[in-house]
Amino acid sequence: MWKIAPILAGKTQTSKPMYKRIIAALFALFLCSTQAFSQDNGRQMFSQAAGVTFFGGVMQDSSLAGHYYGYGLTYSPRFNFAVFSPTSSLSLATHVTLGLSLSTNQDGEFVSNDGTDIQIGYMADLPLLVEYNFGAAATRDAFKRWGFFVGAGYGWHLTQSKIEVYDYNSGDYGYLKENIQAHGPVFDAGFRFPAGPASLGVRFQYQSVSNPGYVARMDGIFSCGVEYNFGARTRPKGTRRH
Repeated sequence: MWKIAPILAGKTQTSKPMYKRIIAALFALFLCSTQAFSQDNGRQMFSQAAGVTFFGGVMQDSSLAGHYYGYGLTYSPRFNFAVFSPTSSLSLATHVTLGLSLSTNQDGEFVSNDGTDIQIGYMADLPLLVEYNFGAAATRDAFKRWGFFVGAGYGWHLTQSKIEVYDYNSGDYGYLKENIQAHGPVFDAGFRFPAGPASLGVRFQYQSVSNPGYVARMDGIFSCGVEYNFGARTRPKGTRRH
């Protein structure tokens, strides 16, 4: 078990409030999406997907946590504000993930010394991006065998890191716990494709962290997710499923 004096006991990272900006951005996206539905029932201007996403931190050498992981359920609404054709669009998008985080000590252990506790916390990932979409599921009217997208924007990663450490003063184990509000530029890319009656997508994301934590000190956060595209065409328009 990795041992360290509790020099950071009771120390948590704080940052300037950002919730108002996040809520305002998501509310603006919601209003745009509602207007899009009223104009064309959302076939070309609004898309949405849902799935699961897994996260991994790019740790600094000075990090007290050896590894940082996260996983959760993702909802991805997208407003296509520039539709060049049914298979080509520019969109304002978000991929909201809510779930759990898991931190390990520098020995890679995530279970407490007595085996009764797992070093787990909450996690929320909130990116806001402009994305270019081409091919399958670029709009809900698009049908292609494959589709691709790439985007850039700004993201917030709200999480908790907790690791067990040894207190030399008390001769017992304790926890270092930190609430992290990481934020920074975010980039994503991925592909979409029909699979039988379903339309699926695979998405990769990297967020650069401008305010690394103390317990889980990260330069950036990678993620990979799989999503189901609601209402996207899986066969050419006018054809019937056999």
